[in-house]
Amino acid sequence: MRPARQGQKWQPAEDDQLLTELRSGDRLEDIAAQHQRSPGAICARIERVLVPESVFTSDAAMLDWARSVVRSPQFVRSEIRRPTRTTKDVEELFRTPGILSARRRAVLELHALITAETGKAAEAPSGGELDVLAGFDDDHLAQAGRAVLRRRGGLDPADWVLECDCAGIAELWITAEQIRTGDEEAGRSGARLVRAGLARLWQRNREILLMRLGLTGNTTTMEGIAQQFGLSRERIRQIQKREVDRALISTGAGVRRGWHEARDRLCATLAPDRGALDPALVLAFVELAMPRAPREVAVTLVGRLCGGKAASCRDLLAAVETCHREREQRTLLMAQDEQLKARASEQRSRRTAKVLQLIGTAEWPPSTFDPAGGAPTPVRSPVQRPRRSKPCVWWAPRLGREVICESKAELHVIQLLDAADDLVLTYCEQPTRLSYVLYGVRHDYYPDLLVDLRDGRRLLVEVKGGIDDFALAENVAKFTAARDYCQQLGWGFTAITERMACPADLASREVDTRAEQALRDHLAGGPIDRSRLEPLLDRLELNLTDVAALALRNGWFLHRSPFRLSDTPLAGGAGWGTAP
Repeated sequence: MRPARQGQKWQPAEDDQLLTELRSGDRLEDIAAQHQRSPGAICARIERVLVPESVFTSDAAMLDWARSVVRSPQFVRSEIRRPTRTTKDVEELFRTPGILSARRRAVLELHALITAETGKAAEAPSGGELDVLAGFDDDHLAQAGRAVLRRRGGLDPADWVLECDCAGIAELWITAEQIRTGDEEAGRSGARLVRAGLARLWQRNREILLMRLGLTGNTTTMEGIAQQFGLSRERIRQIQKREVDRALISTGAGVRRGWHEARDRLCATLAPDRGALDPALVLAFVELAMPRAPREVAVTLVGRLCGGKAASCRDLLAAVETCHREREQRTLLMAQDEQLKARASEQRSRRTAKVLQLIGTAEWPPSTFDPAGGAPTPVRSPVQRPRRSKPCVWWAPRLGREVICESKAELHVIQLLDAADDLVLTYCEQPTRLSYVLYGVRHDYYPDLLVDLRDGRRLLVEVKGGIDDFALAENVAKFTAARDYCQQLGWGFTAITERMACPADLASREVDTRAEQALRDHLAGGPIDRSRLEPLLDRLELNLTDVAALALRNGWFLHRSPFRLSDTPLAGGAGWGTAP
């Protein structure tokens, strides 16, 4: 249920009552009920009134601190009637008569003490610089003063103020080139500049904003930050928006503070031409210095830190989003291009491996003389191809002409040869006509391919659709004639399938010896047709590829049209088999 006074303005009387209740040790829930507000609102008001110097991770810790403060004898309510939010407000506190004079004297004495260590006279702080320095404690002043002294050789009041606001800010130099190249040191320096630009915000809200930017803490989500500070997610969103708007740094007159130095250095880096901020540089800076921050919040903050008004920050955010989308598109296109290149390289590697495998299956003549023959050209025109074949036409880039293929398996091998330009010099389909004899009858046939390799060798290739084709009697006769022809010319010869299987692969196929003997016994009774063979294969647990392997290994005669298997030449000669 919503408290009755939620969102209403606090009155001075309520602040006095709140301090009284803290002094009495009342529980947070009781105080919230008494004021008709939420516990989170009570904690926020306590921080606003008492202005703690540290951030508390729990409401209980903050209440304990607040009770100790209001019970202290030195606590004077009138001195903090107006809650202090920024460093400027803290300085106003020191302007109370008596306090400021003491602090001024302390700063001047500390300045004299530090400069005395060098033995050199130095200008003492005065005016506004002295008032600013009076707002820091002695330990912080001494540490900052000695750091300036080591770096500069003297203690200039302006440098002392900057060092007190942000230690080491004089060394935070970053360039546009460092941001573009993703220099990690530049990223750390950029994060410190952002911290310096936010130093004038109220401490709790500054911590919330730094957590949202991923510059402190372990979480950047509104839910996680809300849980850590005991606030609602909506309240964190409101604080974020308000503090980003308040981060605007103008170039006013007066004492130069650390946030002014941060502004100038950010502008010099992100606007190299002293004009508008470069959206691409801003995007790179945000991703380098605040990688965990939401892009919209970080970009808007950078625009405000660089003095941009609300409208210019919106324009900057739109330009940065455009840069981000364009970069994502370029990255995607580059990734796709790399994938295509990798895929093409992989395909080339696979094709090269297959061509090497093809060359490795070839039988080469024992002599080393140069292969005979001129440039290969097709000897059979397309109109002379067998009527029963199913040819296809493919444009060969290497040859610059159309290639006639009699099967898809032959086309696949041709495409491999065409792509393997590192191994293959040239190639030609149906390069010559050979004769072979089967059952006493002379037949002509045209080998599929002749390949000239870059190492000077020449290879005749016969391509078959399946590994079973190697065992057909007519193909065995063809291969014998082609092998003898190549031996005479100093060529290599190979017969392969689309998957680079060769006759040796079929001949080495393992078949059960008992099944082989049983099939041999059946062949002793004469040729076997398919109707007699299939029941036998079922009983012996064999297939047609096993039969082809046995036929090739044992020199049996295998025909496909019509199907016959015999261990001796068939009666009737060539009538049993025709070229496939």
